[in-house]
Amino acid sequence: MVAVESSLLAHEMSNAELNERFSPQLDSSDREEIQCLLDLSLLLAGSLPTTLACASERVVRAYLIEAGPWPATQPLARGMLLVHALLQCGAPPHAMHLVHGAHPDGARHADDEGRLPLHHAVRHRAAVATIALLVDAHPAAVRVADASAQLPIHYARAPPACAADADVSAGEWSAAESQGAILLLVRAACHAAPRDGADAIIADSIGDRAAEPADA
Repeated sequence: MVAVESSLLAHEMSNAELNERFSPQLDSSDREEIQCLLDLSLLLAGSLPTTLACASERVVRAYLIEAGPWPATQPLARGMLLVHALLQCGAPPHAMHLVHGAHPDGARHADDEGRLPLHHAVRHRAAVATIALLVDAHPAAVRVADASAQLPIHYARAPPACAADADVSAGEWSAAESQGAILLLVRAACHAAPRDGADAIIADSIGDRAAEPADA
């Protein structure tokens, strides 16, 4: 709801009105942080996602209102959008929700390796709430294989992505989070339109999961 409101505000309110509305919530350090993000946006710097991932919710919200939707829609390295890059950086759910609200169609955008944001979310162990957000935005993504023929559920069952690059980080799931993410993906796959070979792969994943011993 916050993201939708922010998007509407960006179109319906002038900069002066926006500043007046948000100035009581932002202190001088917040404003400096927002200006830094705006400067990075203009440069399309690779450090923008990392910096944004560390920002507070109110700073991210105010930044997206002032910058408008274009930072979320501009292609970055390797065909990624800001949403892909933020997932690689381990951005918290509030940042993902706000950036997704600025450009919901980003959930359908594949990078140069054929990976949708959902692939990145699972590979880098995003919060289950973020995975649910991306599944709701693009349910068919659960059945989309990337250039390595990997479905999101493959990445859910594999070790998390390694931080081979400086701008890539991988979180960790607890056993409960892992089960929750896999169950979410399987349920979504059962309702999504079928894709070649996906049904058998997902069925194998369900069978393997059922065979695993329950956590104590």
